[in-house]
Amino acid sequence: MNCKCPCGHSFQAFLERRNYQRKEITLPGIYSRTINSEEVEKGQIVVTDLSRSGMRFRPHIKPAFKIGDQLHIVFNLNDKDTSLIQKKALIMNISDEMNVGLEFCQKETYGKIGAYLFG
Repeated sequence: MNCKCPCGHSFQAFLERRNYQRKEITLPGIYSRTINSEEVEKGQIVVTDLSRSGMRFRPHIKPAFKIGDQLHIVFNLNDKDTSLIQKKALIMNISDEMNVGLEFCQKETYGKIGAYLFG
């Protein structure tokens, strides 16, 4: 959007419309995908960003999952307690560079992730 300062200076501003703060990180983790309570795929990941409602990661090898699949994600935060995070999440998008965007099935009102993001 174009803005104009009271002094007369004009400038452009970009507004980000996210519901939750997002933090860029680099943390190792693992994912698993199950079908009918049977694990069909498991692999290592690097978590690249995190918010209270979801996350983005890169798998070490090309996975077989697709948008809409549910994954179980496990990783440790790099906070003072190395808090263990275990979440079920839905795959919302997969980029050509294999960046995978997830939305958590249950969102925390604050919890470990909220404390990490705002700490």
